[in-house]
Amino acid sequence: MQTRLNLGLRALVPGAPPVQKNSPCPNLTHPLTFYDGHLDRRLALKRVEFATTLLVDLSKSVNTILKKILEDHIELPPVEAFPTPRQYKTYVDPVPAKDARAIGLRYRAIVSNFVCDLASTLALYPTAPTWSPAIQLAVRITSRHQQYYPLNEEFVLEFRKPYGLDNREELPMVPQSAWRTLNAAEQARFREMSQRFPKTAVWQFYFVHKEAEDALKNLSRLFTMKTFPEITPLTLSEDRPTSDVPLVLSPDAISTAWGSPVTSWVSVTRSPRFDSVVQSHTLNILRRSTRPTKFRSKVYKQNKNPAKNVDEMKTLPSVSIAEENRRWPNVVIPAKKRDMAVLDNDMAVSILQHAWTQAVEKDSSFLVLNCGTFERIAFRHRSSQTLFVSDLVDVARYIRDRTHQVLLQEAGEKSIKSKCKYAPRQNNLRPRTRRSVALEELQKSESIRNFKAVCDNLASRKLALLRIQHGPYNSTAPSSFLRVNETKTAHKLEYEPHEYFRITIFSELAYGTTGDTHMARIELLGPDRKPLSLSNVVIKLAFGEIQKKRLRHEFHVYDHLMSTGSRGIPYVFGLFEDVETETLALIMENVGLSVWDCRLPNQSKRLQNTLSESEKSGFLDALKSIHSAGVRHRDLRVENLTISHEGHPYIIDFDRAALNASEDARVREQKNLMALLNGQYETSLSHETQEPDSDSDSDYNWRE
Repeated sequence: MQTRLNLGLRALVPGAPPVQKNSPCPNLTHPLTFYDGHLDRRLALKRVEFATTLLVDLSKSVNTILKKILEDHIELPPVEAFPTPRQYKTYVDPVPAKDARAIGLRYRAIVSNFVCDLASTLALYPTAPTWSPAIQLAVRITSRHQQYYPLNEEFVLEFRKPYGLDNREELPMVPQSAWRTLNAAEQARFREMSQRFPKTAVWQFYFVHKEAEDALKNLSRLFTMKTFPEITPLTLSEDRPTSDVPLVLSPDAISTAWGSPVTSWVSVTRSPRFDSVVQSHTLNILRRSTRPTKFRSKVYKQNKNPAKNVDEMKTLPSVSIAEENRRWPNVVIPAKKRDMAVLDNDMAVSILQHAWTQAVEKDSSFLVLNCGTFERIAFRHRSSQTLFVSDLVDVARYIRDRTHQVLLQEAGEKSIKSKCKYAPRQNNLRPRTRRSVALEELQKSESIRNFKAVCDNLASRKLALLRIQHGPYNSTAPSSFLRVNETKTAHKLEYEPHEYFRITIFSELAYGTTGDTHMARIELLGPDRKPLSLSNVVIKLAFGEIQKKRLRHEFHVYDHLMSTGSRGIPYVFGLFEDVETETLALIMENVGLSVWDCRLPNQSKRLQNTLSESEKSGFLDALKSIHSAGVRHRDLRVENLTISHEGHPYIIDFDRAALNASEDARVREQKNLMALLNGQYETSLSHETQEPDSDSDSDYNWRE
């Protein structure tokens, strides 16, 4: 059997993957994103060290498992049941790889699928009748579609669902025959591992270009640095500390998969600043383990009680003048865009910074940086904020099952160290009284008046200081966003409190072709130096050129609709641009849940009378008002129809809208909306707007 397995692995790990000659795939530029500079300092990468024995130790883990199997006289599944190389190669595109995503798909089909069966069976259920996977290298879309990918980061190694678990999403499960060979304790442990640490490793695939190859080779020079370079926004502001956000750290494994304690392999000591960080064991095991528990409870309450989650402006408690000046100081913003050429010249730093952020966001312990012909394997040690990087691995000669088995055992060690139980919160609703009804009405009327007051004060503010306090992100310094004007003029560098406002992202809503959408709150210093706050705000961020072009167009459409007094659209506070990265931000009010999210509890793909007649009438009235302004939406679907907490219907997302639309086009769109509202709609994607993403202007016919 060993000969058969060795031959199979050698056949599945060829030399360099065939690459398309003269591929139009662009060269790799620095992969840093806007979010990378806002990572919580307590989670940021501090040191990079060379793991001299990592590859040897990975081999030890395989030897340990095989030795255990031989000592226990376990009979492995028959050789005939082992998948053949030909079976997996049928899933491989015979065309040479054109970009990084094609390399990742080939890697996944030929190598990882084969190795997942082998590693899962040996590590978890060697007595199973067949070679069965418990883990998989899954593709999780994290960015908009591109024609060519110089870098692709959609591949993550994750657990399959335990057999028999409620699987409404129809995700891959552990095969029944293998699952039944586990005893009750082993099944319970697997459930906990898959819930607590669903994503054990992340992959970064780079196309075979000289820039990527040189960057991976040059990572070794970072091993001599005492501290890793920190990349954060350059705005100077001493308004408040960033360590007041609660942080929950996932534990590091107790011991390595090859039997030695982690402390003996990791030669660094625990950072003293973590003594004050609470490693709570009461977090929800179904969520990412780094998410703050206090904030999660707050969001839970808001989501469970939408009637009380209304836009509100709160007058903060009065404080002394000195304290107020400390909280609202003058700020100095960067003079110009950050020099990206510096980052391109130091590609190794950019690659590790971005890869580390991705691992923190997914709460993964392992990173694999692959460039087709070779790769590096890295291990993230959380408590010391250190990344241990292996030597270059020749993909054609190194057997990857060693890494996969380490991932399984590392997750098991962490689950032993950190036991946690999830107790669902009870939602005890009291009957409404006349007093509570009157209080709600008072809050609504005050909300309307206060909302108008905030809008009036914010309209003249030129600067928005953006922070992120969500999951692993907790900005060390804010990013400076200036209001976009029709004419480009030089901006000043220092701003007083009455000239700026703060906006803090605290959760994500969605991401799409136009950008990422987040929930946020606004704070500003109002008249008479009274601090004001507006919750329940939405901010949409655009990064690429096409995204920014769409967002600019969406803002112009909103501006036109607001100037004509159109009904059923959200209020837009303005369009802003980051001084350093030129990221665009469209800030608007939150107008509730989409109709798609308001479906019946069975999550049907049809509306099935979830809308009342008054709501249907409200949507039709809103569209008529929009059409009267000469605008055709061109993307009417259930995700873009929302109902506010007060029950008012809204239409959102005008990035594909057309100005000066013809009468026939508007009539046709109104008929489509009526059909949609009556449930004559099978999918969540508009048939009228199935347009591919492209860098061509011809795809965006904004005037008809």
